[in-house]
Amino acid sequence: MLGTIEETLRVLRETMEHHRRSLAGEVSSPVSLPAPAARSSSPPRWVADVGAELERAAGVQMSDTIAAKLERLFAGSDSLAIDEWLRRVRRPGSLHPDLQLLIESLTTHETFFFRDPAQLRLLRTTMLPKMIEAARASGRRRLRLWSAGCATGEEAYSLAIVALLALHDAGEGVLAQGRVRPMPGWTIEALGTDISGRALDVATSGVYGTGGLSSFRDVPSELLIYLQETEDGKSRRVHDELREFVRFQRFNLIDTQLPIAECDIVACRNVLIYLTAECRRRVQDSLHRALRPGGCLLLGPTDSLVDPGRFESHWSDTGIVHSRRPGV
Repeated sequence: MLGTIEETLRVLRETMEHHRRSLAGEVSSPVSLPAPAARSSSPPRWVADVGAELERAAGVQMSDTIAAKLERLFAGSDSLAIDEWLRRVRRPGSLHPDLQLLIESLTTHETFFFRDPAQLRLLRTTMLPKMIEAARASGRRRLRLWSAGCATGEEAYSLAIVALLALHDAGEGVLAQGRVRPMPGWTIEALGTDISGRALDVATSGVYGTGGLSSFRDVPSELLIYLQETEDGKSRRVHDELREFVRFQRFNLIDTQLPIAECDIVACRNVLIYLTAECRRRVQDSLHRALRPGGCLLLGPTDSLVDPGRFESHWSDTGIVHSRRPGV
């Protein structure tokens, strides 16, 4: 019985390794997964048990899509073997590596630089100038950014670039070789967090493939100076002058202990759709707590505010940014 579970985990590892190599532009064809077992009218009992563990550990909401993926990934494993696997991965306080691997295989880590340009334009032209003025007036002279559920890191780097450009717009940044440097006394602190260690490895490396629908498909040409082409021409690497403002850390969004506080900007895009309603409420409460009054929350187009009374919404074109109301 254990053999079937180990085979399933081997397939999961191959799947995640393929995902990593695809991100780097190294492969173009998917690995072979076992043929899905014949679907009955209702999922097997163990699907609900695994789903309950996914919800407990990471807030993942069971859906028909998740159930189908589970049946495919555990094809050939009998219920006794799966029960034994569940006993092994259940542990308080931290994710068991096998459960971590399963979660990574069920969620999507695909993203790209400057996703939702209308939202980022609104942030740069309307919201960040107010934040910079407030930071200047208080003597804080710092912009703090958090990309929650950053996947492979493109969003965290994009936010840092937008913050640099806004500093330059406000006369608090200087151009050097085409890239903005904050004026003396100013700094940008950007944190990217994700539950996936493999995705964070890519984010930390800052190297992304250029083939196909690459991470650079929406980057304005004048900003490619922050993303240097490698010698072989098959990838781009985030410039060291940008990397110094951005760090990455593994973090489970349903944890209540925040990795960062007093943020000017928090982005959590295309993550909440995977979570149960209760976990979405808890996560949005954490995101609210992480913001300083007046700080901005960026959600994905499919996300909505659980408690809109705590935010003021700002629209421009098709972009929307929510700012935390003072005193709420």
